Amino acid sequence: MRLSVIIPVYNGAETICRAVDSVMAQGHHDLEVIVVDDASTDATFHLVKQQYGDNVQLISLPKNSGSSFARNAGMAVATGDYIAFLDADDSWGQGKIEAITEVLRNRPEIAFLYHGYSLAPMDKPGKDLDLYPRKLSYVRLLAGNVISTSCVVLKNERHFRFATDMRYCEDYELWLRISYRCGAYYLDFPFTRLYRPITSVGGISANRLAMRIGEMRAYARLPRLNPFFLFLVPLLWMGSATKHVLKLLRLL
Repeated sequence: MRLSVIIPVYNGAETICRAVDSVMAQGHHDLEVIVVDDASTDATFHLVKQQYGDNVQLISLPKNSGSSFARNAGMAVATGDYIAFLDADDSWGQGKIEAITEVLRNRPEIAFLYHGYSLAPMDKPGKDLDLYPRKLSYVRLLAGNVISTSCVVLKNERHFRFATDMRYCEDYELWLRISYRCGAYYLDFPFTRLYRPITSVGGISANRLAMRIGEMRAYARLPRLNPFFLFLVPLLWMGSATKHVLKLLRLL
């Protein structure tokens, strides 16, 4: 089984080596690492090229196009059977690739696998690690995005692509799309460390209103999967707006 790892980065000179090193440390030989530099204005491109050389496939985009376009660019050249994602400011814990490859070899029908994450240093998984993948309820996913991109592994299928016209919640839109067709399966272990909470100030998710609008846009595309969702979308919009108001009230 060959695995392609896609790391989009924009002005990530301070963190990109930590991310790539965490992949290299997995000790998996049949591994393709693709770093997509989204027209960085800092030293990111030259740092990756100097540090890793031919061990990393480095793609440089001519203009800043956003994470969706960058990930798609990496997916377009990926040769692995499966594609794993890692954001440039996150890192993987020990044993991740060993665990997910074991799961996918035993369950080749799984097209969408993800796992938990931690905001603190992680322990190496023990021998008693539970590698039984549990299916995520689609109703639960409709209630809100519970999946971090840095925790996702997908089959390398041409129709699994991010919507490039979305700058917010483009990952959620793709999870909804794939999960509806193929299901999403979960491993209950934090194999990824996020160095910044998903809604922290400073990241793209800090713009709460834009994120909420992105969530609503993801819901608006559900009828493309099934016309029945036409009746459900207004309720989902209402729930999304209610969540936004409640979070604003907690900040007051």
